[in-house]
Amino acid sequence: MFQKIFLATGFLVVVLLSGCGSNSNSLDFSSDSSDSSDSSSSSSSTTTAIDYSDYIETSSSATKVLSDFTGENDASHEESDDYDFTTSSVTYIVLSDDNSTVSDSTYTTIEENNITISGEGVFDITGTLSDGTVIVDAGDDDVVKIIFDSLSITSSTTAPFYIKNASKVIIELADGTQNYIYDSEDNEEKGSLLSKTDLTLFGEGALTVQSESQDALRSNDGLVIVSGEYNVTAGDDAIRGKDYLIIEGGTFVLSAGGDGLKSDNEDDETRGYILVSDGNFTIESANDGLQAETDLLITDGNFTVTTAGGSSASIDDDTSAKGLKAGVNIFIADGEFNVDSADDSIHSNENIYINNGEFTLASGDDGVHSDTYLEINGGEGVISESYEGLESAEMVLNNGYFQITSSDDGINVAGGADSSSGGSFSSSSNYSLDINDGFYYVDADGDGLDANGYITQTGGIVIVNGPSSGANGAIDYDNYY
Repeated sequence: MFQKIFLATGFLVVVLLSGCGSNSNSLDFSSDSSDSSDSSSSSSSTTTAIDYSDYIETSSSATKVLSDFTGENDASHEESDDYDFTTSSVTYIVLSDDNSTVSDSTYTTIEENNITISGEGVFDITGTLSDGTVIVDAGDDDVVKIIFDSLSITSSTTAPFYIKNASKVIIELADGTQNYIYDSEDNEEKGSLLSKTDLTLFGEGALTVQSESQDALRSNDGLVIVSGEYNVTAGDDAIRGKDYLIIEGGTFVLSAGGDGLKSDNEDDETRGYILVSDGNFTIESANDGLQAETDLLITDGNFTVTTAGGSSASIDDDTSAKGLKAGVNIFIADGEFNVDSADDSIHSNENIYINNGEFTLASGDDGVHSDTYLEINGGEGVISESYEGLESAEMVLNNGYFQITSSDDGINVAGGADSSSGGSFSSSSNYSLDINDGFYYVDADGDGLDANGYITQTGGIVIVNGPSSGANGAIDYDNYY
């Protein structure tokens, strides 16, 4: 009855430091021991690139985003001519306390220290306002292009840069410039650089945004960031695109009293997603590092994320302080991830697909947790600290090299809520762990491999070291074929 648990092409080593659990089936390896020695090819096989479309038929937001990579659909407001600022007419705005000037007043008005842009065009802004605001209030069909050209704007009462209306706004950070936007605790709006329409930022300059109590850089529609350097400090979320947040590159240093990167449209299943295709990110957040209401898709990038003080910190049950979090799907194609989180390091309420990447994870809860389905097709990872290393109701390990240290189960297959919260898990024929290839080293104080269902191994190498205490087993499963 153990044929599907330990097959000839797989290799499993158990270093058992204490007795097995009292209520689990124990594995008898003698029936397959003569066939288990040939494992030379299992750890060197080539990872096959995954066609994510095979897995996203039920996720309209992921389908919409990924189709944009193949040019089949527009996933966002971004268009190729957004970045063409060539024009015969540029309006130059020079900011100065009680003495701001404008080169063309056709679509620009100045009232004391409040400057309003009311029409389509290209606007170059430079100078300083110590207590004022720049407002974009254009027509519904107007595309407004703005150059941040060494500006500094501070406001004591509202958003220093406020995009009230337009079709969309494109902001270029002029080459080599430093630009600053600050607000105070008395900001009556919900952001410091706040847009109520689609917003894009790009360029080779730098932008510092600081909000004492609100979001720092926020769009109530879509937000696209193509390039630039961003230093963001926020009382709440650092960078937030309600409909979607797409980042194609840039350098980001974010400190947030809420979430670091966030998209949170709860009313449209095709919205609320984050897509990162490149960039360097250093994120310190009191809540989640990256949080997507629907899907979080990462094709590349370098991420250093610390949440709520890191894995050794204590948080209450109402606080979400996960490293990477999605309400529906997480897709990771590649990247480098260094996550130190008080909550799960990588978490999805439904599915996670990891195709490649380098992972260094330390978690106050689970290293990688998916409520429904977890699939690993490649990558290298070290989970140095966790309650449970890998956890999902259904788990498929096709390839990869992972070292897992856990205070409870190393690899856990169970359904429902996070087990560290004290919830109990019943066994089910739908719970399964399939190991097809790869290398997994597990050092667990609880069960090494624990399935409230089935365990199947057809390839790869699994080494279980432990457990060292309690009524736990190296292998614990509830069902067999």
